[in-house]
Amino acid sequence: MSATLQDGSFSGTSNSRNEPNRIPSCPWILLFDQTEAQLVVSAFRAGTNGVFARSRSDVNLLAKCIRKVVEGEIWVDNKQMLYLLEAVSSNEGPSTPSSSAPVRLTPRKESVVRLVVQGLVNREIAGTLHLSEHTIKNYLFRIFDKLGVSNRVELALYAVAKLNLADSTAA
Repeated sequence: MSATLQDGSFSGTSNSRNEPNRIPSCPWILLFDQTEAQLVVSAFRAGTNGVFARSRSDVNLLAKCIRKVVEGEIWVDNKQMLYLLEAVSSNEGPSTPSSSAPVRLTPRKESVVRLVVQGLVNREIAGTLHLSEHTIKNYLFRIFDKLGVSNRVELALYAVAKLNLADSTAA
């Protein structure tokens, strides 16, 4: 995707997202000519699961990116991850609840967030916590709503930046 599209960045994704019967639900990887901070952050806010710079012309690396995203992982390079962390820790990040009190999650919801930060998919989280996948989906829906995030990447970045859950994930 070119950053200089006539109708603006991501112009081709808006219609396809609103017509779920035309394109099956699948993870998205955006291929960019260049990966500027604003484009990377906007891509993840739009729901992508990976960002790949075409300037990295290594076909093997692109194949690995596709494989990892299909397996449920998120694909960004170190520089792109810094863009996302900066967006979360700045005012550009996801909107947080308006009260000045820190967000409090139940211990169970914190466990779910920790496992999301570790990169586990819902099935793996459910198995680890001995819960159903449906229960995990419900927890994530409520967590997203409470923290003002819209996807797993924003949740993981928010958790690392604001909830101090990153240090408890190393095991």
